[in-house]
Amino acid sequence: MRIRGVVLTLNEGPFIGDCLRSLTGVVDDILVIDSGSTDETVKIARSLGARVLELPWLGFARTRNVALECSLMMDWVLFVDADERLTPALAQEVRDAAGTAAPSTDGFLIPRRNIVCGKIMRSSGWWPDYQLRLLRPDRCRYDDHHQVHEFPHCHGTTLALNNPLLHLNYRSWLEFAGKQFHYARLAAPHVSEPRKRAYFGAPVREFVRRYVTQSGIVDGLHGFAAATFLALAEFYRVWLARRSVH
Repeated sequence: MRIRGVVLTLNEGPFIGDCLRSLTGVVDDILVIDSGSTDETVKIARSLGARVLELPWLGFARTRNVALECSLMMDWVLFVDADERLTPALAQEVRDAAGTAAPSTDGFLIPRRNIVCGKIMRSSGWWPDYQLRLLRPDRCRYDDHHQVHEFPHCHGTTLALNNPLLHLNYRSWLEFAGKQFHYARLAAPHVSEPRKRAYFGAPVREFVRRYVTQSGIVDGLHGFAAATFLALAEFYRVWLARRSVH
């Protein structure tokens, strides 16, 4: 039973070292796929024993599929982002799950604990935030058409682990807003033209979903701010989608 850790990077110098060190003792091999970093990311990754594959950016889904195709000699692939960390408890659970999985089990969901602007989010859709990250490379693939929030499709069943993956998510609200607007730009070309009323309806629905339905109020001002920025990003996505067809 062999596990490969995979990290996609672009200028992740401040994060990549601690990320790779958290994989020590968990995976048998680490593959970093870098898309043109101009900082110390590649140097740090190689100094910590990772294999580095340098590729032009193909999009999240296609790049993850490349990682799976490069890992067919492995039993499992564990995807981790550079700003994520495995805890010792999760590390042990990953090894145990991979070693005892039934042949019909192709993947494991891992709950992700998001730390947004220094605060551990307790709700707002940020917890438990399950991510399907531990996969059999020969039986799972990502849909290339999904440019953001990509999700793998597996032939067999998927189960959930208990211990969380730590996500050092957004150091400032400026970074938070910038990333959400970036996701909106990526998503806009792949949705049908929304009606004019979506300018109002889409952001309102997103705010209500995050702050009310997903109990963002539990996170206080952080929950309100996150819901507000996500609603603004929805408005921006609608505007881009309508502009692209006129």
